[in-house]
Amino acid sequence: MTTGTKNRGRPNYTFSFHPDGTTAVGSFGIYGYGMCDMAGNVGEWTSSVSSSDRIIRGGDWTQSGSGCKVALVSQNYPYTLYLSIGFRVCR
Repeated sequence: MTTGTKNRGRPNYTFSFHPDGTTAVGSFGIYGYGMCDMAGNVGEWTSSVSSSDRIIRGGDWTQSGSGCKVALVSQNYPYTLYLSIGFRVCR
């Protein structure tokens, strides 16, 4: 089953086959250049700033299937706790 071009069993977003909330990175496989969860699960803070807001990339588990994409860009106030926004640790 797919929604658009997304396999509902892969990214973690609203109406996918995952439970509500975040999941451990890589829980649903590695795909696309050996990366996991680039869209869905949590939106990722970036170092970019717009006004007093930080830029966030990628959809998260609260987004619909159409909002679950790597190209999604939003912004939010960085001094508040969000259950759907995190960061990616790179090595």
